[in-house]
Amino acid sequence: MCGFAGALALGAGQAVDPARLLDMREAMRHRGPDGEGLWLAPDRRIGLAHRRLAIIDPVPASAQPMGNQAGTVQLVFNGEIYNHAVLRLELMRCGHVFKTDHSDTEVLVHGYTQWGVAGLLQRLKGMFAIALWDSQQQQLFLLRDRLGIKPLYWTVSHGLLLFASEIKAILAHGGVRRTMNPVAMYHYLSGMVAPAPLTMFEGISKLPAAHGLVFGPGTAQRAFSYWDPLPRVCHAANDEAARLEVTRALSERFQSSVNEHLVSDVPVGVFLSGGVDSSSILGAMTRAGQQAVESFSVGFKDHEHLNELAQAREVARHFGSRHHEVIIGESDLRESWDEILFSQDEPLADWVCIPLFHVSRLAARHVKVCMVGEGADEPFAGYSGYQDFMRVHQTHWKTFTGLPAWLQSALAGGARRWASLRWDASVGADFAARAAGDREVFWSGASTFWETQKQILMDCQALPVPEPAAYPAGLMAPGEGYDSYQVIAPWRAHLEQAGAGQDLLGRMIYYELKCRLPELLLMRVDKMTMAHALEARVPFLDHELIELAMQMPSAWKTRGGVGKAVLKDAMRGLIPDEVIDRPKRGFGAPMAEWLRGDWGHEVEARILGSGLFRAGWFRASVLRTLFARHRSGHRNHAHYLWVIFNLCAWHERFIESGAWG
Repeated sequence: MCGFAGALALGAGQAVDPARLLDMREAMRHRGPDGEGLWLAPDRRIGLAHRRLAIIDPVPASAQPMGNQAGTVQLVFNGEIYNHAVLRLELMRCGHVFKTDHSDTEVLVHGYTQWGVAGLLQRLKGMFAIALWDSQQQQLFLLRDRLGIKPLYWTVSHGLLLFASEIKAILAHGGVRRTMNPVAMYHYLSGMVAPAPLTMFEGISKLPAAHGLVFGPGTAQRAFSYWDPLPRVCHAANDEAARLEVTRALSERFQSSVNEHLVSDVPVGVFLSGGVDSSSILGAMTRAGQQAVESFSVGFKDHEHLNELAQAREVARHFGSRHHEVIIGESDLRESWDEILFSQDEPLADWVCIPLFHVSRLAARHVKVCMVGEGADEPFAGYSGYQDFMRVHQTHWKTFTGLPAWLQSALAGGARRWASLRWDASVGADFAARAAGDREVFWSGASTFWETQKQILMDCQALPVPEPAAYPAGLMAPGEGYDSYQVIAPWRAHLEQAGAGQDLLGRMIYYELKCRLPELLLMRVDKMTMAHALEARVPFLDHELIELAMQMPSAWKTRGGVGKAVLKDAMRGLIPDEVIDRPKRGFGAPMAEWLRGDWGHEVEARILGSGLFRAGWFRASVLRTLFARHRSGHRNHAHYLWVIFNLCAWHERFIESGAWG
């Protein structure tokens, strides 16, 4: 685990400045306090820099950047390869000689020389972002893992390709323009994060999950996708024997995944909420022979209705873990907010970042690695909102779309006019507009401002004309313009072309795996844990487990109206039934309450006084109304207010301020 950065000269006469490369590296010291490395090509056409968090083979010989014996390959990577020992044996049988005892980095170097990029990626099990330079081919490869667990950013500035594990490292190079991408901002208002390959910074991009980029001096950039979790149902919904067989296979695959994720030369802990996901991880760790696992929970002062501390303690006692807790309140939010904001790089408007930041700080005092439960809900339909969308589709959508086109259009137009007068009608108006426009009913499980609401909140005519996006060939990107349906429209077309989009829930899950999971949920885990030099591992996102989930009929996942029913069945016998049958409680924060007090008044003043609001894109009167209705207790508008505050605070810190570091 680490942070890495690099620069490649794309044109003749260009060269990498080692001092600036060191600045990029030091901007990520928090990601790797255990060591540092730097490699420059003799002609300075390319340079790689690295910060190390030593977890596997923590000796100097395993430091990065790392090259092959011939000096033709140099590599830096962030993450862990869980099957590196198996791959090492395969490579040794092919005649490869290793200089390290069990470094997974060296396996990547030798694996590339033996199998090439495609063969290497096909074999890897793990989480990773990789930068690999092949001097013979004069090609640089940037690679991101299948599910997008580890981030990777790049930009081209003054003839240099700059790339890094964090945006702030790219900004540290100097000379990189810091301006906001207004189209990314528009999409962020919908999905709480800028969708890949966009970031909130104009000209800085992030590599989508399961993608690679190829660069070379004087050659065209190109992208490729190497894995695709298409929904391919392989069983009949009423085949009970198949359901039981697949449930057993799921249980076995999950245990194998946890076993693989335990590969480490340092102790591995677990974030424990007391729910099904984290309890299952702790149960599987215990079954694998781990004794007295360090477990960590977070709770809230004065808002005990949100806490699951009692449930977590119960599970910890059951499995005999050494349990630790941190209790936070509004004062802790105030104390840590600037650091949280800075750690995000670009706004991640999920207030789970707050408790996640604090429980990560607690865990980092005891361990370097923690298992986390992210990724269990998306492939197995664990969120109640998924079933809400399916009910809307079944009870209203089909009826509406059966009406004559002229009537659909008239009803949608009337709904939009009514929504302009009454905010509470805006979601219904948006559903009508989606149906009339032959658009998907579901865009994201993280929807905040819907298109109709953005038309009310913003003066969209005042937004700048978007610049045409120029991405490498082969990279699927949102369509141009201020229309957030363009985020999922390419994926919908891809599903239809592949003949894999017949099932609504299957499409919903696919969109989540492509957008929300890698760019919001996994990004918040990476940024909040690595702010404290803590590695987070996600055993539910083993790619073979995901492939198994995408082959299941939707009816198995929502059987009897219960979300992730098949996963719960698979966990019986591993964890107590009372944990499985307990109603799901989301991991959150008392933001609604905090925004009704003094903190809320400060947030409102900060938003209205921000440079972003002074630009004239947002209607201050609408925001004031949302705050007033929220304070009155008549409505809970916390999610709207938090999204806007994150945006304005980020803009102030990274765009307006000349001293963002």
